Amino acid sequence: MATPSPDRQELRVMSFDLAALRQRVDEIAAGQDRIARDITTKLQAAEQDILDKISVPPPQPAATPARKPAPPPLQVTPSR
Repeated sequence: MATPSPDRQELRVMSFDLAALRQRVDEIAAGQDRIARDITTKLQAAEQDILDKISVPPPQPAATPARKPAPPPLQVTPSR
């Protein structure tokens, strides 16, 4: 038994449906590309933030100015 071949109208409808499907697939792919770029950008920013926090040396305690040694106390000698 032979299968009937589709007529021109059926072929047009199938062609239209395939074109619409192709457009939808392209839209989904473009959306996935945008999401992937957004995720990549956010991951890079988070990585940089972490690296910035790691690479900053801890704050040093405030340096106290060097003091000169105090002069020895004056010795008073009794006058004669």
